[in-house]
Amino acid sequence: MRPKTMFWMVIAGAIVLLTPITLMYAAPLSSWVKHPTPVLSYGSPGTWDNGSVESADVFFDATATHAYRMWYTGYGNLDERPRIGYATSADGLTWAKHPQPVVSFGSGFDWNGAGSSAPAVLRDDCEADPARRWKMWF
Repeated sequence: MRPKTMFWMVIAGAIVLLTPITLMYAAPLSSWVKHPTPVLSYGSPGTWDNGSVESADVFFDATATHAYRMWYTGYGNLDERPRIGYATSADGLTWAKHPQPVVSFGSGFDWNGAGSSAPAVLRDDCEADPARRWKMWF
C-alpha cells in the first residue's frame, strides 16, 4: 500500500472514531442550571423515606393538573430497604409526596425481598385501560 493512501486511511479512521466523542463534548453543558436546593427532600422523622431519596424518574403530562409526576427511591432510617415513592408537582419545583410507597419490598426470599429501587416509568398511550396505562420497571 502506498504511504499516501495509508495516510488518508488513518485520517478517515480517526474521524470515524473521534466524531462521537467530539459531539459529546460539543453539547451545550452551559445551558444546564443547578437549582440551589434539592426539589425533593427526604421525609420527616418517622416516615418511610426519612433516610434519603434518590434515583428519580420524572414524567411531564400536559393533560394533567399536576403536570409533573415523579417516581423515586426512598430509604428509611430504621429499615434501610429501598422503596419506590410517588410525588406530583405543577411546576417541577414544589412536590407533593404520596404518603406511602407505591412499591415496597417483598418478603423472605422474594426477588425484591432486599428492596425495590431505581424506577423507570413509561406511559403507554396504546393501553385502553387507564389503570394499566403506566408501566414501571425497577
